Amino acid sequence: YGNHQSPFLEVGQIKVLKGPSHAGCAGVEFDVIGKGGHGSRPDKCINPLTATANIVTALTTAWVNQLDVSKTVTFGLGSINGGSASNVIPDRCNVKGTLRFFDDKAGEDALEVLKEVVNTTARAHKCYVEFSDYTRIVAYPTINDPDLAEKVITSLNDIYPTSFLDGNPTYGSESFFGYSKLCPSVYTKFGVRDEKNGISAGSHTPEFDINPEGIKYAVGLQVKFALDFLKGAFDD
Repeated sequence: YGNHQSPFLEVGQIKVLKGPSHAGCAGVEFDVIGKGGHGSRPDKCINPLTATANIVTALTTAWVNQLDVSKTVTFGLGSINGGSASNVIPDRCNVKGTLRFFDDKAGEDALEVLKEVVNTTARAHKCYVEFSDYTRIVAYPTINDPDLAEKVITSLNDIYPTSFLDGNPTYGSESFFGYSKLCPSVYTKFGVRDEKNGISAGSHTPEFDINPEGIKYAVGLQVKFALDFLKGAFDD
């Protein structure tokens, strides 16, 4: 059982989903390598920047044509770095991003499609690619056990009758997924948003500030659920 704060939920709100809670994540990082030189003679160079531009465009097309449309996979391009001067063609260009998915196989397949598209497009521009160790599945989807989630909801409604929220899973990823490989698990989100007191910033931002009032609800539910579970309150 785990709790995660959410600045998008008001204090007192707790979101419990039956099934997918957080997306899986595949890391993406690679260098497109060409041959640098002076910008006045592009014919003497192999430009990794133009190759990279075509790679990004090709990935968009590949997503439409090669992945199962019924299984959501997203590609978030986070960084392109190559070159530092207007008149110099660099040797390499670095690309970083992530894939997000809710189906294990869909995520694994998407990562293989990405590698193939990157490699073949680079070769078409006479470049080659080096993938970093980050290009792998770094987190599988966090999936709440439906029966356990129902028990948590029962405890929640007992202690905080107006707090329960349903909804959609988040595309953010969580290392908590590993617990579901060991036993049934459930991961909740509790609200910390309180605009009246200036607490509204998103997670992973410099302005973020945890709200102790929200934690009270999260811990209260966690204790209530643990007591109910241990006392056999959910036994048939």
